Amino acid sequence: MSSISRQLIGLIYYEISEGPFGGPCIPGKTRANEGNTLRVSLYARKTRANEGNTLPGVPVCQGNKGQIKERILLMNIALILAGGVDPNFRMDIPKQFVIVENRPVIVYTLQAFQNHPEIDMILVSCLSGWQEMVKAYGKQFNITKLTKIVEGGPDGQESIRRGVIWLNENCKPDDVVVIHDAIRPLVTDDLISDSIHTCRKKGMGVAAVRSMDTVMLTIDGESGKESISRYHIRRIQTPQSYRLDYLDRVHREAVEKKVLYCVDNNSMLARLGETIYFSKGSDFNIKLNSVEDVEMFKALYHMP
Repeated sequence: MSSISRQLIGLIYYEISEGPFGGPCIPGKTRANEGNTLRVSLYARKTRANEGNTLPGVPVCQGNKGQIKERILLMNIALILAGGVDPNFRMDIPKQFVIVENRPVIVYTLQAFQNHPEIDMILVSCLSGWQEMVKAYGKQFNITKLTKIVEGGPDGQESIRRGVIWLNENCKPDDVVVIHDAIRPLVTDDLISDSIHTCRKKGMGVAAVRSMDTVMLTIDGESGKESISRYHIRRIQTPQSYRLDYLDRVHREAVEKKVLYCVDNNSMLARLGETIYFSKGSDFNIKLNSVEDVEMFKALYHMP
């Protein structure tokens, strides 16, 4: 049985059904003013009902007192990828669960999305056998937006696809899915926001940064003959935001065309011939691929 929590926004009292990890379930029930019930997909933070109650930027829900109204708001959903195991990582546990100053790496990432005002819900695609650990971390560190944990796949593409399957059954086509690596714990509010806003404008927002190094094409990893202008190169990161209906379509297309085993969503899209639209990235938004990266994360985290 889900519990009911009452909260107040401005002059509006509302009720939210809480999910299994302390976060809200879908769909939440919102009650605005006496006798009026609104149904929203998650939060009531963007709703207003009846004249006299206002929250900026949202149309007034019309109707007489006591009338039942239905409304679905757009959501921004974080899909955190924590399904990988790197055999080259020289520690005894997967790198997303390495403890750094009394917190696992994945918790730093979850907290970034928990604290972001535009993120409504968090879904984790998790390494098999570690789901209960993530659930426990969600409770321990008060990640109230954590709504669902699905079992990840053998590669990034499959981990995303499994998350998309669950989202497609529970969310709306025009909701935005913000895909992010659990092992990029230094993601900032502005990177998340720019990814979402670029997606709303262009259909996707993929974090990217310029390359400051000379780039050469190599086949054997030991030699190269072709130099590529760094001005034509972008290094791809996460977050990567897409509309849910678009993600569902391209993942179905990839399965049909046997475009499989891609390390990330961007690689899959490129193989499908899709155009990638970039959002803001950062050189500080590092991915923890090695023990040395973990030490760098510690140093960067304590920078003023």
